[in-house]
Amino acid sequence: MVFIIAFVLIIGACLLSQRTKVLKIEKEIAEQKQKAQELELEKNRLRFLASYAECEGFSRDIIRNKLGYVSPFEVLFAFE
Repeated sequence: MVFIIAFVLIIGACLLSQRTKVLKIEKEIAEQKQKAQELELEKNRLRFLASYAECEGFSRDIIRNKLGYVSPFEVLFAFE
């Protein structure tokens, strides 16, 4: 009888331990899925920025605003 009780307790402890491990793994999977979604959003944002950087308007804005370039047909007004 003692052996049966000990066996049942050992099996119960093993099952409880396994359940704890499964819950921990499920939590980690959920965290990884959330991280994957965040990375997917960041990837899409970066793709959008890259496509915008390839357009002519972006390079024109950079040349004008950052480098101060004025085309030969433009008049620059400076306000102080």
